[in-house]
Amino acid sequence: MILVFASSILNSPNRLLILQRILLSVLLQGVNITNFSGSFSNGLAFCALIHKFNPDKFDYNSLSAENREYNFKLAFETGT
Repeated sequence: MILVFASSILNSPNRLLILQRILLSVLLQGVNITNFSGSFSNGLAFCALIHKFNPDKFDYNSLSAENREYNFKLAFETGT
């Protein structure tokens, strides 16, 4: 699912606009994205992206930045 979604963004002529809207919706969930390395390092940004499109899969508000490994596992297992 993630790969199909990412592929559609990369192949879209409006890819920057699409990415901007996605990141804005993540920001609205309380994830502060300042760059693509540090801001994604605890897994919360990935979880926020997955949660944006699948809000019924898990409770985003229960996640913690300190639980990095769990966040990544949750995001990638839920997103595939």
